[in-house]
Amino acid sequence: MIWFTESIASCIICLIYLIHSVDARSIVNKLDLFHATVIEMKPDIVGVTETWATDSILDSELDLEGYQKFRCDRQTGNRGGGVLIYVKDIILNPTEYQTKSLYGEHVWCQVGTLLIGVCYSPQPI
Repeated sequence: MIWFTESIASCIICLIYLIHSVDARSIVNKLDLFHATVIEMKPDIVGVTETWATDSILDSELDLEGYQKFRCDRQTGNRGGGVLIYVKDIILNPTEYQTKSLYGEHVWCQVGTLLIGVCYSPQPI
């Protein structure tokens, strides 16, 4: 059974950060596996698409020990979509970064002068 789908570029070294990206196809029912994967890989930054999270899912349910979370759920009421970024607490003061983009679901954070974003569009652009 495939829990997560990953592209060739899913796990890369970028500058000094280990970055891992995941297409979860509903992270809520895979949280134990997700946590175990993060513990094993120890990435600095994790980007997640297709969280399928909704406003009925509390932020605390998506917490990952040792990481700060930035979240954007799909707003249309349709199943699917949603994005998350997790940034290790030890990285200097990550803060949420707001954009004026109308592009699908996206979430951004700023670490120093570096902007980190996860974007998801259910349809080709």
